[in-house]
Amino acid sequence: MTNQSTIDKFIEMRLTSMADAFRNQLNDPEFKEVAFKDSLPEVK
Repeated sequence: MTNQSTIDKFIEMRLTSMADAFRNQLNDPEFKEVAFKDSLPEVK
């Protein structure tokens, strides 16, 4: 699943805050060094 697919799925499931947080993580250089599964607890 691509990042955009993940964002679209969050929106489809009415988890727009989760989609926004995920998008913010993708744009944050600090999170680029963190494995995806390790970054999920940081989504708020």
